[in-house]
Amino acid sequence: MLRQVGVLKFDLGERHTDIVVKDVQIWTNNDTLKDEHQNDNVSIWSHSGRFMQYVDLNMLPLWLRPNVSSNNSTHICFTTSKATNAYFNSKLRDSRRGIVISFPSQDTATDSSGLWIFYRDEDSELNEDNFVKCFMLDLSRKNMIDTQIHDSIKNNSHMGRESSIDDILKKSQNRINSANNEVAKNVRINDRKLQFNETLSKLILGGLRLRGIPNTQSSFQRLYKMTFDASEFTHRNELKEMNRGQQPDIPFEELQETVETLLRLFTKS
Repeated sequence: MLRQVGVLKFDLGERHTDIVVKDVQIWTNNDTLKDEHQNDNVSIWSHSGRFMQYVDLNMLPLWLRPNVSSNNSTHICFTTSKATNAYFNSKLRDSRRGIVISFPSQDTATDSSGLWIFYRDEDSELNEDNFVKCFMLDLSRKNMIDTQIHDSIKNNSHMGRESSIDDILKKSQNRINSANNEVAKNVRINDRKLQFNETLSKLILGGLRLRGIPNTQSSFQRLYKMTFDASEFTHRNELKEMNRGQQPDIPFEELQETVETLLRLFTKS
């Protein structure tokens, strides 16, 4: 058996304060009341609020959702207003959509957060579909869940906790060691590549000077770049293996021979 416990009205936000959705009657199941005497003494409260936003109900965290196992946190909405009925029919066509309404907290016994969510759902007890329902966001539920999780962990065996902590610390240390090893490997590879570039540059500059080509000539820079690029191409396989950390440094004599061969080819000397 249902009983009306409240009535709400709300405007549609700062831009539409002149539009008010009225006569949103809040009904609840008498089973949620402890006895008939208390049932008779329940007064109908009234709140005014404001539209905040729409939400996807499937995206709400579990601790924000109403307690499905008992309907004490879920209410059914009725109205005698055709405009209000049309509003909900229009805005709640999608069963996943919820309407968030803010109502200033006036009675902590009935409104713990000031935020209500209206949505459309089936009510198996009344054997009718598409009832508009609402529930108040109970932010204290998260604290209750956190406490339950903490108590559950606390009830585990001491050995189990130590084992879990040891596993976590071991995995964390392994990740740190792996990251450090990777960083050290990359540093070594970069150092070897820099050493290769430095040695190659000195060999090319020395070869050009021996051939009497001053660095003031435009051909000097062109010959330098051509020889450098060609040398890298010649040793491309060794450089690839070096980048993988699988190739030792290219011998100085081998690199010197490459540079001399290329300079003889480019300068015909």
